[in-house]
Amino acid sequence: KDQLKQVQQDLFIDSIVQRTGADKTAVTNLSKQGYQGRDIMMAAELAKLSSKPINDVIAMKKINNTWQDVASSLGVDKASLHQALGSIIMTIVLTAINKLTATNK
Repeated sequence: KDQLKQVQQDLFIDSIVQRTGADKTAVTNLSKQGYQGRDIMMAAELAKLSSKPINDVIAMKKINNTWQDVASSLGVDKASLHQALGSIIMTIVLTAINKLTATNK
């Protein structure tokens, strides 16, 4: 069970890094620090769109603001954010399918 959870986590991290070019160590560390996958994904995408480090972006997200607020602060428009998120979700799904298929061969 723990091994499956680790494989899922590795797939998630690899997908985020592949899609956004985020630093793998930074993404891994955010995961280990307990950040939710959704928050890591949003921070990575906004980091890519704004050319800022992922750690700087995730630090901007507070309990009293939204990811849209963070995007606006970074100069990222809503349409760009939504388009990017659709792509990253698809990347995660395809990466998981490919790795699972390769594992079962």
